Amino acid sequence: MNREAGYSMTEVLVSILLLSTGVLGTAALQAAATRTTQQSAYQTTALQLAADVADTVQVMASDERYLHLAAAVFDIDFTSSPDERFAPSASCHFAMCAPAEFANAELDEWKTRLAANFPSARLRICHDDSPWEEAGHAHTWECSGAGAGPLVVKVGWKAKSPDGSYADEGRSFPPSVVVPVAPV
Repeated sequence: MNREAGYSMTEVLVSILLLSTGVLGTAALQAAATRTTQQSAYQTTALQLAADVADTVQVMASDERYLHLAAAVFDIDFTSSPDERFAPSASCHFAMCAPAEFANAELDEWKTRLAANFPSARLRICHDDSPWEEAGHAHTWECSGAGAGPLVVKVGWKAKSPDGSYADEGRSFPPSVVVPVAPV
């Protein structure tokens, strides 16, 4: 019997098929990991922003100089666009500002950070005694109204689908982070 040594064409094709399936699976896994990392970065940045906003609002709520600004500071609903920037209305970092100037400068800074760090994001500061909707299993943007619950800071953004398009296109996206402002 004279048999030649080596691999048959079928064996080579099966090997190539298995190898290419593994490479494609690894590429899909890498893309999913990248998306997850991006969403995690958004979540962390949103939590930092919400905590910063909550701290500042808590200080304002405890200072009688800011109480007349309650409507301007304690009931905010802002939606950003990706390339939107706000010039601070006053520079309160190195000079004394009146309470209204300070509140407006802080609001402009929050808006700029929101627009710079998130795709089409939304910031909501309001009184809400039920930020979680049980039926939808998600946080809601609606608020119960002034004085009808704890003051909360809500931050959300449009998430991306696995294909790279926005998952929430054409509909409202829920808040991703909700931070209550602790009473003083």
